[in-house]
Amino acid sequence: ESMFDSIIDLFFMPVTIAIGVLGNSLSIVVLRNKEIQLRDSFARILIALAVFDLTLILSSACIFTIPCFSDTYAKLLYPHIVPFFLPAAQIAMTASVYTTVITCFDRYIAICRPALLGCCGRSEQKTSWCLICGTAIFSIVYNFTRFFEFRPELTIDPSTNLTVFSVEQTALRKDPLYIQWYILIANFVFMGVFPSIIMIVFNLLVVRAVNEANKKRARMTKRQQRNITVTSMLVSVVVFFLICHSVKFIVTLYEIWESVISPEENWPPWVQFLTKLSHWLLILNSSSNIAIYVHKDPKFKAVFKNILFTYFNKIKTCCVSLRILQKKTPSEDNNSMIEFDNNKNIKNDGQHDLIEPNYVHVEVVQEDKRSCEELCNQSQKEMKSFDV
Repeated sequence: ESMFDSIIDLFFMPVTIAIGVLGNSLSIVVLRNKEIQLRDSFARILIALAVFDLTLILSSACIFTIPCFSDTYAKLLYPHIVPFFLPAAQIAMTASVYTTVITCFDRYIAICRPALLGCCGRSEQKTSWCLICGTAIFSIVYNFTRFFEFRPELTIDPSTNLTVFSVEQTALRKDPLYIQWYILIANFVFMGVFPSIIMIVFNLLVVRAVNEANKKRARMTKRQQRNITVTSMLVSVVVFFLICHSVKFIVTLYEIWESVISPEENWPPWVQFLTKLSHWLLILNSSSNIAIYVHKDPKFKAVFKNILFTYFNKIKTCCVSLRILQKKTPSEDNNSMIEFDNNKNIKNDGQHDLIEPNYVHVEVVQEDKRSCEELCNQSQKEMKSFDV
């Protein structure tokens, strides 16, 4: 491997995957919050996009990243999971691409044809579910043959002369017609050209409508202003999507040209470089939506900060509670130790005054309760000091 491959595999990919898993998980939590003030149908589509991106990231981690850090995983598990996780990654990427197309269509309706939203009424919820489920079904059907491209086979490792499992291509994956028409041409059209053209056209129409609306912003309602903000956010998502997928288009074009015009066994170094870069950019695209949401949408940012501060303060409260419990040393407990006699009466260091056990228990509980109330009040004061 080259130095660039090692840097991508051992640093950029793991860091991007970790950020992507955390970011998409937090996006789902924020988008489920009503304070974000999004239509339920549109929030549901964005949640579906985050789920598909999360599936792509986790599948890619199992295929490309974990084997770089664990030889045991690479030898024992990797040959058996590739035939399933690679199709899962392809399905998730297809669903992510076409869910992004759906968001463009939704923004076009909301900005350019708002009257259609009013006509939909309750059917808008059903429409969003139909679009999400339809996208998932299409992605599975379109990539169904991917499950028959690889299989684990027993081979002899020349370095150890031991029989081990390895990932081998099936006859379908080696078929020249399958490679040319499905893997190259069909993917270039249905995963590249077609969705990109739709997104570009919808975004041009939406941007033009947004520019016209901004001239009349003073007369716009809060709902209309919210639509403009969300639309600007989605335009940024689409632009970043096109940038990240553009490298993959270049590699696919070269593969088509190379397979038809001048077949070569070995790719030139620049194609290998772009291939590795495109893999990372696809993961980066699936991991970066939350950064765009936070940067472009003040409502999302406010809810995001509020959720983070709530979690941090809960953790802080637990840590402080643990420190309070640890301060009660065994020596202090021994000095105030109370002995029980056979009649379950209590004598305190030789004194014969009888004390009811329930009284001691209630006093301790009330003391702990006061400590917890003081702790909660302190946490609430700290939360109010943040600008959310």
